[in-house]
Amino acid sequence: MRIIQIALCITTVSLGLFVSGCNDNKNANSTTNTGDAGDFEIATIILEQNATDGDAEVVVIAKGGDEGMVRFSVTDPNGRVVYAVDAGQSPINLGGREFIIESPEPTNTQIVLDAFPEGAYTFEATTISGALLRGTPMLSQTFANPVEITNPVENSTVAREDVVINWSAVSNVDHYIVEMKVEFDDGTEQTLAVTVDSSTTQFIPPQEWLIRGMEYQVAVGTFAIGGNTSFVEIAFLTAP
Repeated sequence: MRIIQIALCITTVSLGLFVSGCNDNKNANSTTNTGDAGDFEIATIILEQNATDGDAEVVVIAKGGDEGMVRFSVTDPNGRVVYAVDAGQSPINLGGREFIIESPEPTNTQIVLDAFPEGAYTFEATTISGALLRGTPMLSQTFANPVEITNPVENSTVAREDVVINWSAVSNVDHYIVEMKVEFDDGTEQTLAVTVDSSTTQFIPPQEWLIRGMEYQVAVGTFAIGGNTSFVEIAFLTAP
């Protein structure tokens, strides 16, 4: 994947790239999550919904220290273990410094809310040396309202030099996230992802990044104070 990222106001993020392993861009989002990271460098649990598709998921991020973690578990406020990983301790097992876990994405958001109640979650891990890590991040079930993308119009054709992304302002938002993506015939894709201040409702992509005669997917997300995100999506074409 070819990714170009630009930071505006806060930090850069790469949306939707929730894979096991290190992803510092996504970790930046965890700074607004409430609760206690405890022994973890990062311990966060958030909800993400796609208002266009009507689906939602939970995302868990746990980052330890320099040592790899060989055991990791997440327990909900009612004492139910919702995730558990046990790789076993072995001289040749380095473990993992970071876990990023996504739930399935049912189209009924209430299913996700019922499966992951609001409150304090307990993260526990064991490192390769036997050290124990513990944190208690909070999960909120409050979303910021999704925006309405007002420009470009869905499926419209726009000259490369005239591309401007505009969206409606919403309240109770920490910042906005904007992602643009184009897919190529060889199966690769190029993504530009930025965050912008909550007072901003416009993003102008660099003209040199845009390619004539291509379809672009645009997503604008609202990032709530508690860390939850709501996205809307459109597609448009650049003129040949």
